[in-house]
Amino acid sequence: MPFRSTGCYTCRKRKIRCDETRPQCKKCATHGVQCPGYRDPSDDFRDQTSITAHKAEIKYRAKAADRGRQGGNTFVKNVEEHDVQSAPRTPTPCNTSSRATTSGIPPDPAAIRDLVSPAAVRTQLYSTFMTIYLPQKTSRIDHFSFYELLASRRPNTATSPGEEGVETVLSSSLDALSLVTIGATSHNQTFLDQSVRAYGSALTRLRHTLTKPGALQNDDLLAATNVLGQCALYEEIAQRAQGWTAHTAGLQQLIAARGGPGSLHSPLATLMFSSLRHSALCAGLIGRKAPLMARPEWRRKARETLVDGALQEGLMGSGERSVGFYDAAIQVPGLLERYDDLSAGIGDGSTTVRDLEGLLAECGRIERKMRDCFWGETFPHAYSFPSFSIAYLASLYWMCLHFLRTTVQQTHKLRHDLDLNWYPDPEEEVNEEELLELIFHLCKTIPFFCEPISGSTGHIGIFLPMRTAAIYFTQRGHWKFARWVGMIRSCVFTKGLAPPNVGDPVTR
Repeated sequence: MPFRSTGCYTCRKRKIRCDETRPQCKKCATHGVQCPGYRDPSDDFRDQTSITAHKAEIKYRAKAADRGRQGGNTFVKNVEEHDVQSAPRTPTPCNTSSRATTSGIPPDPAAIRDLVSPAAVRTQLYSTFMTIYLPQKTSRIDHFSFYELLASRRPNTATSPGEEGVETVLSSSLDALSLVTIGATSHNQTFLDQSVRAYGSALTRLRHTLTKPGALQNDDLLAATNVLGQCALYEEIAQRAQGWTAHTAGLQQLIAARGGPGSLHSPLATLMFSSLRHSALCAGLIGRKAPLMARPEWRRKARETLVDGALQEGLMGSGERSVGFYDAAIQVPGLLERYDDLSAGIGDGSTTVRDLEGLLAECGRIERKMRDCFWGETFPHAYSFPSFSIAYLASLYWMCLHFLRTTVQQTHKLRHDLDLNWYPDPEEEVNEEELLELIFHLCKTIPFFCEPISGSTGHIGIFLPMRTAAIYFTQRGHWKFARWVGMIRSCVFTKGLAPPNVGDPVTR
């Protein structure tokens, strides 16, 4: 048997005599290269999995960095093409029982392959996104769980013409939201550019897929539409896309066109419906229009869904109160719309006293329902909430109550204009002190949403509260408080967020 050299790999490759100095031979040190180590003659076939994986990772990272310098779409292109073949393969050791790796535990070859696979990259991307975006300590029945479910599951496999390409649409949508969230938070322009491309790709595929028969019945497709709407809340995408309110209105039309509340069965559809109701409520308050979700059949579906979820989580009590609150709150935008219509009818005489009294009675009914849900509930001045869900509920409570009481005040004025001898009863009147107090309560919830526990979702959640407070303060000349809101706004929007661009003011 011929003599087998015991020198290091580099010296043997260069066919020079190795001095075999440990841990690194002097020949390698002289040439400025790292000594790769020595071969054990008694073990010609060693498990090189860890070394191969390390080299593969270095090669993969270098390739990604090179594409980033060239402006290439490093993540989205890799994932969409599923270019697994380009990843270095891990050789199967001939003698798997020969010797363990330096860590003492032989690595799993499948895990090493995943290290450089597009699926592993996407998993890491979504994990980072959820860490930044989602609030902590949320309940599983919270509508923010919608994203956790999406990121942790595989989209439905296409089984019919209406489902073709759905997986790609949903993946591209999640890619866009994840990339823009991470890019905006870290001020990484490469990620922001990739998010714009992913958004455009997802939107094009979505429009094409929606034209196919049966597409509306696919929950993943509607989920993708919902995710794309959230992308429009970031400046990088908002300046190139249709607004968040347009996405929200379109999604309500799509979910209604699939057959009504009875078409929502799966866990994903239920969470998507819960998420849409929150978006519809905020859009309705901004646009002062009753949302589709305020119709009786959709409110009934919401009550059934929320109660079932609370029972499953053992949250009846506080959860039961939130069911009643949301059922009342979703009706507030319709009251704003009704007031606007009656106000416009004052000039031409089409609005009657009976119309105004009917609106006041309805406002009173909704107000009592909302107050009954939280009667006796006190929020400490520090406004330190036990969870994001409760904080979000509190902010919605004060905001909806402010909209409602402002509408009552304005309706009282219209009623008085029609009959100068009429005045509201003292216990029913709404004065400026009450409205200012409600706005102060609302403002005291805002700092909590800027804490790390609230994530990017907290910053998005205060878009409407800040807008509501800013309009009230500027209209009443409370410039000191208006400047405070402006300061919060400038701090939050450094994250690349952009509030919905709506032409109509929130209050009039």
